[in-house]
Amino acid sequence: MTQTAPRPLFVAALLTGLIAAVFGFGIYLFPVLLPDMRAGLGFGYDTAGLATAIAQAGFFTASLAGAVAAPRFGAVPTMALALLASVLALTAMAAASHIFTVMALLFVLAGAAALGWTPVAEIVQATIPARHRGLVLGLVSSGTSYGVFLNGALVPPVLAIAGWRGAWLMMALLTALLLAAFVLQLRSVQPASPARPEERWEPAAVRHGPVVVLVAIMFATGLACAPLQTYLGGLLREDGGWDAQAATQVWSVLGVAGMIGGVAFGWLADRLSVRLALVLAATVLLLAVLGLTRPAEKLLVYPAIAGFGIAFMAMFGLVPAYLARTVVGAGATRMFGIVNMALAVGNMTGNLAGGLLRASTGSFLPLYGAIAVVVLAVLILAILLPDERRGTVAKSAHKTAACPDPPHTPLLRE
Repeated sequence: MTQTAPRPLFVAALLTGLIAAVFGFGIYLFPVLLPDMRAGLGFGYDTAGLATAIAQAGFFTASLAGAVAAPRFGAVPTMALALLASVLALTAMAAASHIFTVMALLFVLAGAAALGWTPVAEIVQATIPARHRGLVLGLVSSGTSYGVFLNGALVPPVLAIAGWRGAWLMMALLTALLLAAFVLQLRSVQPASPARPEERWEPAAVRHGPVVVLVAIMFATGLACAPLQTYLGGLLREDGGWDAQAATQVWSVLGVAGMIGGVAFGWLADRLSVRLALVLAATVLLLAVLGLTRPAEKLLVYPAIAGFGIAFMAMFGLVPAYLARTVVGAGATRMFGIVNMALAVGNMTGNLAGGLLRASTGSFLPLYGAIAVVVLAVLILAILLPDERRGTVAKSAHKTAACPDPPHTPLLRE
């Protein structure tokens, strides 16, 4: 009996759930539970900073591995492996008794996030019509915000009843349910077949101008956005004079804004172009950072936080959308792995440099001024990016015409 392939809308929902799980229930749950875990395991914030750096190393490593493994074994099996790794690591985190165990598990959780995210562009390219890919990738990239929102809604009552260990177990259960749905509903999906000549990814393409610009954009985005989030609480409380409760509330604003940001800019990318949507997102991000340089003025800070949430999620949906329209077949997965590695390096560099700058100046304001300069560079890079409608980055030696809507591969039968 021939199995029917899942509908594109259902595929989009599953991918969004996957990103919510591997990011929101995984690496983004740690900051939520950090105070309780510190009290229970007895480690300091300096050690917590080291743990987050190790997590980024896991993201970098898995981005490289996913860029190689996904085209070889198939995008869907790679994503299922990411969900399974998340379930196991979340379960083990509930039993952790030492900070070094926590560090190792954060490495796995961040690696699972990268492994699950890297093949997204290839699956969307194979299952979603070209005119809707920006919207779908925007929705999927907003999955992190949905995960963060669920953290905020579910974790507090669980903490009160079962403590931080119970919170990790709850997220392990939710991720296991998603894994079951993912495998059952996508059982008709076949691993990607070897790329045809016209879909071959050539290493020389890495040196192609648009790809170099994308790598630079992702590195600079990580360099700016990672420390912006990491030190946001310190900026508001120490430089802005906010109390703890008010400073915590801004994360709710950030989460809700992120839910709509990816979808809104994805819709713009489909109606206009991915490049123009990237330029607009970088502009909003720059205005948001400038607003945060006045942390004592709440009338500026709240819109700035909302703008950051909208633009932050948009950036991570628009980059794979650009790749899905310019790189054919499994090459999209490989190149997305490369830009993810650039993001991880930017995250690590930004957090470390941000901490050093804060320690040397005694204030977070110079750091946020530096972040504004980096975001300005992101905007300039987005302006320099070629319009994706002009053609593909990776082309066959036998084909030179643009391929804006690549043919479906055996990845998902119609």
